[in-house]
Amino acid sequence: MDNKESVTGRRARADGDSRRGEKLGWTGGFAGGFLWILPLGCVRLAQGHYGEGVVTLGLFVFAMTLVIALAPWRHPATPYYVLLLPVYAVFFVGVAWAVHMYGGLEAAGLKIWNLSWALPCLSPLFLLWNRRWRNEEKKDA
Repeated sequence: MDNKESVTGRRARADGDSRRGEKLGWTGGFAGGFLWILPLGCVRLAQGHYGEGVVTLGLFVFAMTLVIALAPWRHPATPYYVLLLPVYAVFFVGVAWAVHMYGGLEAAGLKIWNLSWALPCLSPLFLLWNRRWRNEEKKDA
């Protein structure tokens, strides 16, 4: 093992950011999770529902700001669940808002059990519950 390899066998990046993939995963994953809100807001604007469209676009901007502000590398001592709960809350507010805009579950042709697709989305919350960014840094050192 040469001097640039960590104990885990991972090579440190030349720029010193050995956790770049995790950062991209956090930001890109949540960006993908919230991306559907952007065209939904544009569609509502195009349909002439300006209030709903602006609120929906504002929700997208707020969600992405929250994702960046609550990034674990910005709060290395904070447990992941504290960082994930507000982001998940905004996600579910977005889902509820979308269902509301289209007249509720019945009007959208949904039943309450159709929302069970959301359960797998919660897996990171339970898998990463008490981890912290700094604890993972110690493993890489």
